[in-house]
Formats: sequence, C-alpha cells, structure tokens
Amino acid sequence: MSYLTELPLTAIAARIADGSVSSEAVTAGCLDRIERLDAGINAFQAVSAERALEQARAADTLRKTGRPLPLLHGVPLAHKDMFYRQGEESTCGSIIRRGWTAPATADVLRRLDGAGAVTLGRLNMSEFA
Repeated sequence: MSYLTELPLTAIAARIADGSVSSEAVTAGCLDRIERLDAGINAFQAVSAERALEQARAADTLRKTGRPLPLLHGVPLAHKDMFYRQGEESTCGSIIRRGWTAPATADVLRRLDGAGAVTLGRLNMSEFA
C-alpha cells in the first residue's frame, strides 16, 4: 500500500473515513517510507512510531462504531519541531534547546489531536524558523 503515501491528504482522509483503507495501514506505510528515506533527507527530528500506530488502531476502532468522525480522523501527519507537546522535547532546530521539555501542548497540536490526526513525529527545521 505504498501508493497511499503519495495520495493527497484529502484522498487519504476520505478513504479512511469510508473504510476502504485503515488508518493503521496508512500509518504503517508512512512509517515504512520514513524508515527507508529519512536517513538520506533528515526530515525528522524524532519519529513516534509506537504512539502513531496506537493512535491509528484507536482511530480504526472508533471508525467502526459508526459515530461521526472529525475531519482528519486517522490521518497521519508530522509537525515542525517548533510546536510543543507537553512532556516532550522541542528544540526549535537549535542545539541550545536540546533537552528542553515543553510544559504545555501548543494550540495547533491540540487542534490536530481534536481533528483526529495521528502524530508521526517532529520535523527538522532551520533554527527558530
């Protein structure tokens, strides 16, 4: 199912919502692609594989209940390292921030969580960009 990682976000969301593909399958495909390619492009600061797969399985279970789902339900995404998640490191691309742990979760991440997104990890960025 590697083709799934090449689809637009809206197409992935629609396929997860209609059950033609599982969030776990899409997430696993994304994680496989990260594992294969990231050493060469260094896009990720950190990958949260276990958490992403747990979130994807939970999304698939919820979808089967037939309840209304949020817009990004089960869709795997990554975010820049500048967006904080409580209890996790956030460097903002700077070595002077290594080891700093966020005291709170950024609004944008809370909104993505509320919209049902699956978190793949934190993306590298230019320092404080």
